[in-house]
Amino acid sequence: MNLLHQITLPFNLMTGNIAEVYAGLKQLIALEVQGNLLTGTLPDIFFSAEGFNGLQVLNVGGNLLEGTVSSDLGNLKVLQ
Repeated sequence: MNLLHQITLPFNLMTGNIAEVYAGLKQLIALEVQGNLLTGTLPDIFFSAEGFNGLQVLNVGGNLLEGTVSSDLGNLKVLQ
């Protein structure tokens, strides 16, 4: 599963939290889960050195997320 490059599941009525387990996917370049019913916050590990170093696309809009985005967002150097 470490070779997974893209997760694209928009508008699927998914519920629950965005799992920290996704941060273990070192090769992930796109996480697109917009327009669902996801709750909670974006895990800080997403933005850490152990997280998505190569993430280019992060689309979580249109969910029910709360809180603030980590100041470590700047660690994602290739995020578009």
